[in-house]
Amino acid sequence: MSANVSSFGELLGVYENFYRQNVKHLQPTSLYEPVRYMMDLPGKKIRPLAVLYCGNLCGANHQDTLKAALGLEYFHNFTLIHDDIMDEAATRRGHTAVHIKYGVPSSILAGDVMMIEATKWISEAGKHSDILDLFLTTSREICEGQAMDMDYSRITPSTNEYLEMIKLKTAVLLACAFQIACTLGNQSTVMCKLFYQLGIETGLCFQIKDDWLDLYGDTDLTGKRRGGDILAGKKNILFLEALAAADSKDKLRLEFLFSANCAADLRFAEATEIYSKYNIKDRVANVESRYSDRIWKLIDEIGSIDPVCSEGIKPFIQLIIERSF
Repeated sequence: MSANVSSFGELLGVYENFYRQNVKHLQPTSLYEPVRYMMDLPGKKIRPLAVLYCGNLCGANHQDTLKAALGLEYFHNFTLIHDDIMDEAATRRGHTAVHIKYGVPSSILAGDVMMIEATKWISEAGKHSDILDLFLTTSREICEGQAMDMDYSRITPSTNEYLEMIKLKTAVLLACAFQIACTLGNQSTVMCKLFYQLGIETGLCFQIKDDWLDLYGDTDLTGKRRGGDILAGKKNILFLEALAAADSKDKLRLEFLFSANCAADLRFAEATEIYSKYNIKDRVANVESRYSDRIWKLIDEIGSIDPVCSEGIKPFIQLIIERSF
């Protein structure tokens, strides 16, 4: 594998140029303005960066990785538009949500065309049938994860059920990005499988960290309201760890606090008190640490096959799991 890996900033700059060249002229405006608005919102761009960085590391054709990167970012943003409609969310990344700005019908249609564009770009990336098959499987799994997420707004999942849900809703797309890069670089089946699993574990760690940052992160860095998940009544890993640690009285209180009958301000005030009582900040940090350990073991496995690759992937993994935003 190639040791010539561009900096994250350089790769994102190349991606942004490629995106703008291929999106700015799309018509009609009524269809594509909501698309451009969503794609232009500030975000981490983790998935396109994953394809470009790993593709560079694996020696993949740069134009092919750009096509795959754009396809995955189209798909990711399509899911966010539809998620916000289903969740009735007013904002996304600190800005007005697409369906609030443009209306629900236009937003649904914008999401639909983004899914079509995603499939088009993925299918054009290297002309590997395996890549399209993986993308379609991943797309279905993400829909399954979203369905589970909707179910869990009504019932309380177990920790294992929650982890399976975030695996499907979040981790599989990062794993897809990793494996696409390996496939485009003509890597072995063993290496592709290792990179896919690395994407799964990294994606799970990413989401657990996201849950932790929602309450304990620096809001100036995250750009989000502190405790937004609590205020929205989302039963994330913090809630589930608190439920597992709490005595019977606090368990019942938590279940009430995260029911539809509880006011958001009361939920936040009492839930954060219970979280503090059971040291949920450290408990969830320990869960994240366990996934981090699994990530580094996988990187060691990759290193047993290709030491240059294992060293090359470390900065990107650190960017994801050691972030404070």
